[in-house]
Amino acid sequence: MTRDSETYHVDAHVHLHDAFAIDEVLNAAAERFTADGMLMLSEIAGTDRFSALPQTAGDWQIRITDEPQSRMARRGDGTEIAIVAGRQIVSTEGLEVQALGLDPDDAPRFVDGTPITALLNEIPASGALAVLPWGFGKWTGSRGALIDALADAPPPRAGVLMADSGVRLSLTKRPSALVQGETRGWQVLAGTDPLPLSGEAQKVGRFGVVMQGRLDPARPFASFTGHLAATHGSPPPYGQLERPMTFLRQQIAMQLRKHLG
Repeated sequence: MTRDSETYHVDAHVHLHDAFAIDEVLNAAAERFTADGMLMLSEIAGTDRFSALPQTAGDWQIRITDEPQSRMARRGDGTEIAIVAGRQIVSTEGLEVQALGLDPDDAPRFVDGTPITALLNEIPASGALAVLPWGFGKWTGSRGALIDALADAPPPRAGVLMADSGVRLSLTKRPSALVQGETRGWQVLAGTDPLPLSGEAQKVGRFGVVMQGRLDPARPFASFTGHLAATHGSPPPYGQLERPMTFLRQQIAMQLRKHLG
């Protein structure tokens, strides 16, 4: 792996759940990235593992960059992966919105219960990307109607995107809102979206997008946004979705977790 690669892989939906060891996550991603790589965090309110990233995690050295919302992790064999800060906010309407590349100092500005129209305006104004990620059961009913209405028009402003999720069942069709959105000029990212379950840390890096260009180790997030702006349409996805039995086990485990606490 080399920082001079002309392509790099981006997992644009990563949760660093409490049980996930940083070196385990980085090693899992490194196994799936064939060039430079980037992990974009989506942390919930009250969680900030990005700011607490250690300087050393297993065989990895993690250093600051020239931008506040990113870190660069380097393994002894030369493998490098950028880690980008981000938040996941739940709108008034019950839809998740990612603020990818959010400066940690700006995170307190964005709180759950904010109307989605405000989030889609204020997040890009902060310099971060506002992303609507697909979620199981969340793009249906009244929430699905709102997503469909958004997808049936151009993005409300620059820096607003949609995203596919690696937890989606492999036998299902691509969500119609993603397909429709792309015809209206929306760019679609993709990410693993690991669940807070045993073994999920090993999935980080399994699903994402391939970006054309060189990843600047001093300003990785700026590199990504520049390459995204130069990309016609959505960057190509890579990886795989969930197999039926795994998907079923996940949903049962999440329901048990929800009801048993």
